[in-house]
Amino acid sequence: MSIKKNNKQISGNYTLLNLTNFRNEVQQYQQDITNLADEKKSELETINDVIIALASTVFELSVGSEKVWRGEVAPENYIFLDGQEISREEYSELYNWAAQNNLIVTEEEWQSSKKYGLYSYGDGSTTFRVPKMTGYYLVGYDPSCHTALGVQEDDTLPNINGTLSLTGANNTYLSENSSASGVFSIESKSVDAYPIIGSTTLTSNLVEQINFDLSQAFKTSDRVQPKSIPVKYIVCYRNAWNIA
Repeated sequence: MSIKKNNKQISGNYTLLNLTNFRNEVQQYQQDITNLADEKKSELETINDVIIALASTVFELSVGSEKVWRGEVAPENYIFLDGQEISREEYSELYNWAAQNNLIVTEEEWQSSKKYGLYSYGDGSTTFRVPKMTGYYLVGYDPSCHTALGVQEDDTLPNINGTLSLTGANNTYLSENSSASGVFSIESKSVDAYPIIGSTTLTSNLVEQINFDLSQAFKTSDRVQPKSIPVKYIVCYRNAWNIA
């Protein structure tokens, strides 16, 4: 009977005592293999941690990292932040990351309080919802004027105003000599007519109409919108660099 240990031949006729010693040697050999496996596993885990750190720094591939995207299809390991409801099992790394960072609210709270910048618990058991970044502009949080992080802010406009100045004796009517500013403008017409205030018939270039036009002061559209370049927001949902 023979066996190799570390490329060394072990052979001979074994008595009961020798068999006991042989068993001890085999057990030690098995332990050596286990220790070696644990050592290599530890080395692999260390290498894996380094790779993950490098990927997170250089490629921004850490779970939960967000960035803008200009394509119609999300890149590998990313999904669109469009408010979609997804599987907790399939996207477990993203769900666990959101939970660990306290970024998940109830579905009812997400909907009614417009917390579209956060995740929701979805159906409460098997799904969760990602933030809805479509159609929104991101702005740096300022507690003095914003409700809370991740909560939709309603549209607002600066105050819109203008001035119409009366003219004539004691500033009693509007005429070609009147002034308009802001969103107001005037058009004059030469007619015999009564002024807006008073009862004396005058022949003058009186105001025929008053115009209110917001485009005199702002570029207009069907919604409030600053200068913009449309993009899509995506989030990394799994660690593609994990080799352990």
